[in-house]
Amino acid sequence: MRMSKKITYLICVLAMFGLTYNAYSAVQYWDTTGDHMWSTAGNWQNGAVPTTGSIIIGASDQCVVNSAVTGSVANIYAGHSYRPTGTCNLNIVAGGSIAFSGTSSVVLGSSSNGYNATLNITGGGTLNVSGSGGYLKVGDVSGSTGTLNMSGTNSYAIANNCALGYSSGGNGMATISDGAVLEVIGSPVIGRFGSGTMIVNGGTVISQGWSQFFLGSTATGSGTLTINSGLVDVVWGPIWVGSLGAGIVNVNGGTLNTTGVLNLGGGTAGYGIVNLEGGSLNASSIVMTSNSSMNITEGTLKLTGEITDITNYGNIMAYSGDGTFNYDYDGTFTTITAEIPEPATICLLGFGGMVFLRRFKK
Repeated sequence: MRMSKKITYLICVLAMFGLTYNAYSAVQYWDTTGDHMWSTAGNWQNGAVPTTGSIIIGASDQCVVNSAVTGSVANIYAGHSYRPTGTCNLNIVAGGSIAFSGTSSVVLGSSSNGYNATLNITGGGTLNVSGSGGYLKVGDVSGSTGTLNMSGTNSYAIANNCALGYSSGGNGMATISDGAVLEVIGSPVIGRFGSGTMIVNGGTVISQGWSQFFLGSTATGSGTLTINSGLVDVVWGPIWVGSLGAGIVNVNGGTLNTTGVLNLGGGTAGYGIVNLEGGSLNASSIVMTSNSSMNITEGTLKLTGEITDITNYGNIMAYSGDGTFNYDYDGTFTTITAEIPEPATICLLGFGGMVFLRRFKK
């Protein structure tokens, strides 16, 4: 009887292990030949390049894609704990592409506490996980860091959904630069339950369809978007800066565009901060909570309709309160800029004050 119970227990444990393993992958990337190529059969656990199932790429592995990778692979888990802690590098380079059908997802940083992953798309490499349910998760689990770097003309990625800092404690970072394009069909999220950071340096980020763009979409989420040059275009839906968590937008150059509403803050504790220090920010209108703020210096803010006092929307300042606003209405849109008094004007005002005081004393 005892032997029977032990056998039964062992079978259950093995079954649970099998379920856990298969939930992640049937194929592991070993990176054993030294060339680091996805296309090399000897780099794979079973001696063949996979076209189905799921794929695990360990946290200490390097993998280069320089040719077309297709098939019905379910998921790619990059930065997994079956290898030592460290950072996995998945590089899609010139001539390389990954395009999976169906609900395929790419997960960067798929194991907790020190198992990280970086996806580099350069030289015209492409990634396509745009099928229904497809997801690009950057910084998936607690203690992991996922990084997406895209650069160069014709470097392109499209995903049905994309999140930086997908789970609580996860950290996701993305840099889109030098003509690269990231396109999201659904709702992009910078800081879902974790922390997310996106930097745009001459690249383009497009949010398609009737979607919304979120920064800090939950109470534990925090997201920062910095645009130095290039374009972030939310084609239809609104932008939420601090939907339920914390959101920060820095526009130093380039353009942040939405045909919808720019929302700063939401829920009971969400808050948003926007710093417009160059470039342009376009929206239909602004809705902001009392704990949110916007500061405008060198950039231009363009809103729908005629606006004569931008501060009616909330805590919006010119040069942190030291400047004034200019309004230019063209019959459809109002373009708002900030200016600060020139030093000569300040001196003149000061001189006038001194004269007034002197006359008053007489």
